[in-house]
Amino acid sequence: MPFTQDAHGKKRFLSRLPFVIIMIICQLSIAPVGNDIHLHSYVKKVIQVIEKHKVNYELTDMATIIEANNLDTIFDIVKDAHNTLFNDGVIRVITEIKIDDRKDKDVRLGNKKNMVHLN
Repeated sequence: MPFTQDAHGKKRFLSRLPFVIIMIICQLSIAPVGNDIHLHSYVKKVIQVIEKHKVNYELTDMATIIEANNLDTIFDIVKDAHNTLFNDGVIRVITEIKIDDRKDKDVRLGNKKNMVHLN
């Protein structure tokens, strides 16, 4: 599979489609356990972590969907967000991730919604 390198020297795979960079979609859900029942302050902190990584994301009621061009970025975000809650005094954190990583097709955040016209 052909690839290119980004400004940081990381390999980014190209699809078979001309000039298309493959993106990885990640669904991230982080839940502090045993703390305040109002989660919005924790969600805000996780969103700040995601924004520091300068990736596209979409906040939903149940999870946050993240788009990045490599797994290292995804896992860095997950680790940073997970640890942010511990650094904020949370004593237990449950983190769930789902990753959609395709090398044969250009997959972008929102593609599926656009295909089924749910916008």
